[in-house]
Amino acid sequence: MSNFTSALAIAPRMFAVLRKKEAIAHQKVAIVREKGAITPQKFATMRRKGAIVESICASKPEFYSS
Repeated sequence: MSNFTSALAIAPRMFAVLRKKEAIAHQKVAIVREKGAITPQKFATMRRKGAIVESICASKPEFYSS
């Protein structure tokens, strides 16, 4: 039972970190789209190739170090 309760204590923190990462990703996508170079099709292609994820990971190593 103690493992379960400690997992419950950790979960909110993990969700907060994930939400923060997601918010950063959305901000970066919004900035890129604002510059006008990206259509939804191009964005989908880039996302499939992982270009956006890699650029975010490279720019924020403190959030994505494993």
